[in-house]
Amino acid sequence: MSRDFSCDLPLPPGGYGLPFVGETLHILFMGKNYLSRKRETYGEVYKTHILGSPTIRIIGHKNVKQVLRGENTIVQAKWPASTFMLLGEGSLSQTTGYFHRIRKKAITKAFTFDAMSRYLPMIQDVSRKYIRDWCEKQKVMGHHALKTMNFDLACRLLLGFCGSDEECKQLADIFEDFTANIFSIPIKIKGFGFSKALTARQKLLQKIDDIIENRDISNDGLDVLSSILKAQGSENLSVNDVKNLCLELLFAGHETTTSATCSLAFYLAKNPEIVRKLKDEFEKCGVEKKTDVNLQELNQLNYLNNVIKEVLRISPPIGGGFRKALKTFEINGYQVPKGWTVAYAIRDTQETSVVFDDAEIFNPDRWDSVSSLKSQFHFIPFGGGKRVCVGKDLAKLILKTFAFELVVGCKWTLENEGTRFTNFPVPTPVDGLPLRFSSIH
Repeated sequence: MSRDFSCDLPLPPGGYGLPFVGETLHILFMGKNYLSRKRETYGEVYKTHILGSPTIRIIGHKNVKQVLRGENTIVQAKWPASTFMLLGEGSLSQTTGYFHRIRKKAITKAFTFDAMSRYLPMIQDVSRKYIRDWCEKQKVMGHHALKTMNFDLACRLLLGFCGSDEECKQLADIFEDFTANIFSIPIKIKGFGFSKALTARQKLLQKIDDIIENRDISNDGLDVLSSILKAQGSENLSVNDVKNLCLELLFAGHETTTSATCSLAFYLAKNPEIVRKLKDEFEKCGVEKKTDVNLQELNQLNYLNNVIKEVLRISPPIGGGFRKALKTFEINGYQVPKGWTVAYAIRDTQETSVVFDDAEIFNPDRWDSVSSLKSQFHFIPFGGGKRVCVGKDLAKLILKTFAFELVVGCKWTLENEGTRFTNFPVPTPVDGLPLRFSSIH
């Protein structure tokens, strides 16, 4: 954990915490409060030790810009050891250079305008099905309900898997063991979180293998797996590569989408005037009473787009990203030693950005005066640079569709106005987000 003595610059301020585990446990148990305290004490650049590695944590659009634009020159992709082992070395997030390019190319074909136009009816159907069910039940625990909906949608949309309720529940339980321990101390001891995640990984890969073996050709083009399989030969992807990519997409898409839809339902329920503005826009654009909204119509709903951006600004599903220093370099007057982990902060950067006035207030109208150029590297919910999230447009489509179906299909209120969210590893309502639903038809 020593500095690079060939460089005259000092290490950033900060501390390393406990032996071996560093400050990992502090972050796991205290989350945002601990990170906020570190930021207030040390500023926008400080050193720490998390998830087994000495780490420089950076905040602020200028620092984040330097790191994200320095891909393959000063930094390269780096994830904690547990994440690397659980997602697999062939996954998109773990590869660099040529192998990253071919995997990204294969996946990107699944997120074109035409592809997402084919996905939209499925997203609408699943959203409506669950909203109707919630209206019949009247009271639901929002986080669990949205997690169930998003896992069902992820299985259908990403893998083309439409199992029975029992099969989905069994698969969801396995997936829960996997995601709950993906950021863990990589100790292979039976009963510990990392060991549980490794077992879950094998079961999930076997299920994906079964799905590939039993592909329904009538489903061709209606899910992301179909697009990846089409690209398999031309992009020189092995079966294991395909399975790891599917597992990674399932992980990346499910947990983050659940978090974002929870935040969306919460903030809209807290702000009924915003729901009224959405209804006015839907009526003005002639889509309020349409059974099926196409992708072009959805993309033209400017206020809806602002609402989604505001959800992602105030409660980004991912708190940050990881890189590895390829060489010692300077940032904000400090050295980042070669080989150290660099953790760039998404949530802190958006919270402290000078671009967003009254940043703690949920205000979609702010986006009418904030251009995409002005907010570049101030607003980074999907990362940035060469490794910007390839599924970002699909994620936004899911959020837009869900918001649309919520607003036109039901009324919902919070059972607990004081619901709080934890923020690590993703924003999650502490009380499970109890909601009350009723139909408006």
